Order: sequence, then C-alpha cells, then structure tokens
Amino acid sequence: MLAKKILNNNAIIAATSLGEVVVLGCGIGYQVKGGEEIAIQKIEKWYSGQYLNNFEDYVICCMVVDQMMSASKRLGIRPSQMLAGRLTLALELIILSKGQANPLAPVIYQHLQENHPQILQIGQMGLRLLSDTLECDVAIQEAGMIALELLNEDGDKRHG
Repeated sequence: MLAKKILNNNAIIAATSLGEVVVLGCGIGYQVKGGEEIAIQKIEKWYSGQYLNNFEDYVICCMVVDQMMSASKRLGIRPSQMLAGRLTLALELIILSKGQANPLAPVIYQHLQENHPQILQIGQMGLRLLSDTLECDVAIQEAGMIALELLNEDGDKRHG
C-alpha cells in the first residue's frame, strides 16, 4: 500500500490494488512522503468510498465518522470497524439524497429523541459537521438514521 497524499500526521490517502482508500492511525503520516510504502502495523482504521464520485467528499465523510466514533467511545460504546463502514455508507447516502429525507427518518428521529437522546446527539453532531463542511442541505431527521447505526452497535455489543 503506497501513500498517495498525506492529509495530516494521522491520515493518508493510499493507493491499493482495489483503488484509493483513506487510512488512519496515530502518526501514520508523520515524515511519510507520497509514493512511499505505508507501515501497515500503524493502520488503525481504513475507509473506501463506494458511492461518492467526489473523493474529497468521501474524505470528509471519513473524518466525520472518526469524530462520531470518538464521541461514541465517550458514551461507552465500543465501535467496531464494521460500524465505521456503516456510518460512512449512511453519510454517503445522505449526501446523494440531496436533502430528501428517508421516509422512516422522522419516526426513527422521534424515537431516539425520546429514548436515546445522547446517541441522537452524536448523529446530530455528525450531520452538522457534514452539512457545514460540504455546505450541503440535509434533513435534520437524517441524524436519526446515523444514530440508529450507533444504537445497533451498542445493542450488538451488549446482547451479542
């Protein structure tokens, strides 16, 4: 896996045989130059966009997911790599929907607001970051769809 673009000390866009991916890890980009081999043992997370044609939008989705994963840890949720992928996919679909809310989003939003407000706040934070960074319109109820992924992860860990 070769470094294509260094985003910061902790994030690199890498070239693989499957295409470009974003890899994250503490210090993974420190003193690395484009074209150099990436230290695989330093990779903590990686993301590959499936639906977005604009790679910059995808990188922003990955950074928003990283923020949501950190916030979920503070609530005691132990996020998995699969959660990162599901959250990235949820954000990609929200961008592609161009402000059109999923028909189930208002119902899910209301349920989470009443029963799981802290998890909903993480979804709201992620949606706000996405909206502000990409300057795109999103339906606030979509925060419930994002938070539902976190709630599912929490339930899987407690009951699985």
